[in-house]
Amino acid sequence: MTITRLPDNLPKLLRDAGLEVVEIDGWQDREVAGPSTFTGVLNHHTGASAKGWTRAQEFKYALWMFLTGRSDLSAPLCQIALGRSGVVYIGAAGRANHAGDARPSGSVSGGNGNTLYIGIEWMLSGTEAIPAAMTRAALTLNAVLTAQVLKTSVRTISCHYQTSVTGKWDIGDPLGVPFNGHRVLDVDKFRLAVAEERERLTEPKEPPMIHPRRVKVRTAHFSGQFSDSPEQWRHDMEVVLSRGYDWVTGTEAGESDNWTVVRSVASQHGYTLRRFRSNWIAIKNSVFVPGSIKSGNKIVVDNDLVVGHGHDTSYVWLTFMHATPGVGRISITASHYPTKGRPDAKDPAYRVNLKWTRKLGRQISEKMRELGKGRALSFYGGDQNIVDKDNNTFFHDLPISCWDEIERWPGTGHGNIDVIARSKKDGRVKCVRARAFTDKQLFLYSDHYLIEAVYEIRY
Repeated sequence: MTITRLPDNLPKLLRDAGLEVVEIDGWQDREVAGPSTFTGVLNHHTGASAKGWTRAQEFKYALWMFLTGRSDLSAPLCQIALGRSGVVYIGAAGRANHAGDARPSGSVSGGNGNTLYIGIEWMLSGTEAIPAAMTRAALTLNAVLTAQVLKTSVRTISCHYQTSVTGKWDIGDPLGVPFNGHRVLDVDKFRLAVAEERERLTEPKEPPMIHPRRVKVRTAHFSGQFSDSPEQWRHDMEVVLSRGYDWVTGTEAGESDNWTVVRSVASQHGYTLRRFRSNWIAIKNSVFVPGSIKSGNKIVVDNDLVVGHGHDTSYVWLTFMHATPGVGRISITASHYPTKGRPDAKDPAYRVNLKWTRKLGRQISEKMRELGKGRALSFYGGDQNIVDKDNNTFFHDLPISCWDEIERWPGTGHGNIDVIARSKKDGRVKCVRARAFTDKQLFLYSDHYLIEAVYEIRY
């Protein structure tokens, strides 16, 4: 869709999205001569540092861009200015002198950039770190402009360095990607973040009460056995991944030939992997939006402090946008608890690692809370080395295991110690089925059974 000027209700749209907006008097009628058929959004930096500026100084600079301009270029120099504090200044509805001739970028064709683009000037030098408040506001601003004003995709968002025919390099970002001797904002990542913001802004405030749509996700956890041979690992991974789960969490693959086998089998069955130490997550490629995966990991306790053998006590996590529109972002965390950390053990020898087990469980819970903010959904799979039937293995009230949810606690090879869990806060998610496969039902060389859980997600 193309428009010829910014709509009069733009300030309301931006305020409804949570932005602080300052309107420059007369903005609705301000423009420079010439045609305007806006089809995209072009982001610039001003090239001068505004670090430490007060709101009054930001406002004065915005007035200069909208009302005064340069000796060689008349105002307005953009339609919208963005302060370091995240304040949005709206100064012109029509055409502005901000872009010059433009090369094609994203889904916008080449031509006169002043004609094609709504221009946003970020108050930045280009060589200083971009404040978090400014980035958040820029994401929301670009989301509103593309989704609600232009009604186009995020591929109509660009930075000036992508369109300039004269070597402009804005927006500069010292943490960004290299470009002609500079570091600039990574537009691919920025577009993806704007897409997520668009989804957040269009989410219903409450779950739909009438005829909600539902999707089921099939998940599994496989506690492997580190001492098994690569041939045994290949057998077990073929058995597990051939079942076609949406994602699988796993343990004890290590940093060895066994991991090479896991990676090979996962690739053959169409899965993407993330691993840290012995913990890993495999997600089916058809389940996530390409390019949407983010991942990380953390060592919670150094192995030298833990009694017994094994890797550093740690967890790995990833998040992704589900391929079904409306489901949103999902996170998965995986871990392997230390042995001999059982809170219900009468023998002190089996409680020796309890303080580390508690620390790990609580940190995993907090990570699930962090990853599950807003409408994002948060799941977990792991070998707890604690009997789930008799204990809260997370030492926290946020996660609920699939066993507690269905109120059935089968053995998983060494008692009921392997779990799949979700965040209790996710009211649109429920576990509809969970089971553990004995060796008679599904033979694995591992000393643990495969467990699976099916969750229904409303959206």
